[in-house]
Amino acid sequence: MSDDPHIKIIHRKNRLKEKVSGSADAQEEGFIEPELIANAQAVIDESGDLYKKELAETLHKLISSWTELKQTLDNKYRRELNRYANHIQDIAGTYQYDIMAYFGRSLCEFCDKLDVDKLAHQTIVQAHIDVITIAFQKDLKRDDTPQAQDLKDMVSRAINKHVT
Repeated sequence: MSDDPHIKIIHRKNRLKEKVSGSADAQEEGFIEPELIANAQAVIDESGDLYKKELAETLHKLISSWTELKQTLDNKYRRELNRYANHIQDIAGTYQYDIMAYFGRSLCEFCDKLDVDKLAHQTIVQAHIDVITIAFQKDLKRDDTPQAQDLKDMVSRAINKHVT
């Protein structure tokens, strides 16, 4: 405290700290009350059906954008392809569908160097879309299972065979 009578210290509520810690009076920096974590996880767990619906819609949009990109070569569809692959990565990561997040990230990264005129690049994108579709249909979650490794190998073979 200051000894200067002209200085007045105003203590304001720290709204951000309240959101993170659950109360403005929390003693430990970055502390999140277990009850708040459990509530957040319950919301995620209860919205699993919404995840599948959202993923199905995004996968459909991804496939449509890919079809349009091949037909028109319009960069609008390249951006959409990238955005939908990124969205798949994000929502899959949120719901712990690690294999889907892996392929969404991989496709998103490949979009940066995609040359639609090259048949090899078309094959690589299609391989990504195929494995994302298979992972979705089979409801695969983990990326360390034999099925996940088979899908990774499939994309890896497509990349190794067609990258020039």
